Amino acid sequence: TIPVFWNPVGSSINKHYLRAPEWIAEAVRRFPDMKFYITGDERAAKIPVAVGPRCEVVAGGWSLRKQLTLSATGAGAVIGPESGLIVAAACGAVPKVVLYSASKPLNIAAYWLNCYNIDGTTPHTGCHPCYRIPREPENSPECSVWGEEAVLADGRKVRPFLGTHCTVELDPERIFAALADVATGRPSHTCRICRAKVARELRPGWNFCASCQSVWRVGEPV
Repeated sequence: TIPVFWNPVGSSINKHYLRAPEWIAEAVRRFPDMKFYITGDERAAKIPVAVGPRCEVVAGGWSLRKQLTLSATGAGAVIGPESGLIVAAACGAVPKVVLYSASKPLNIAAYWLNCYNIDGTTPHTGCHPCYRIPREPENSPECSVWGEEAVLADGRKVRPFLGTHCTVELDPERIFAALADVATGRPSHTCRICRAKVARELRPGWNFCASCQSVWRVGEPV
């Protein structure tokens, strides 16, 4: 069983993936050889994830030290926004699925090993990357996504905050494609020359072998 650490919450609203529960449920269904551990702080512990034999919430239970250590050394893969546990995982060769919102891959993971970079570009994210850390939706109205207005019993009208465009509109198939690569032994990160699995993205679309310094296009047969 491949242990996958999934951190659904970052330090700001544009790193908070409110659709994570549905993505995690689908990942559990698609990848029977993986077990998913929901990591992070007390905010991540409140994410309504369907807990089961292959999905466990350790956020709020495991210490931060334990989460950081296992992210870098004991995980089969780590998924999350460009903060927190992903940065700890960058210390090693563990596969990392990085979800970008405020920044872009060349700002964060230009020298990280075995990294699957998923940027937040969608038809509605002309502001990406914004290089901002908004704490409240009202601080970033141009990228906030709201649900339909509802009337409470006391007559007050409310609209639920759904997230930012770069998190709400992210195509989860890109995450699943990265997990499929991990599940099959990371063929896209296997060097064509020395067969090592230690690679980093040299520039978008190209991988660089940290072992023999070979360069090859992402997706080329190995």
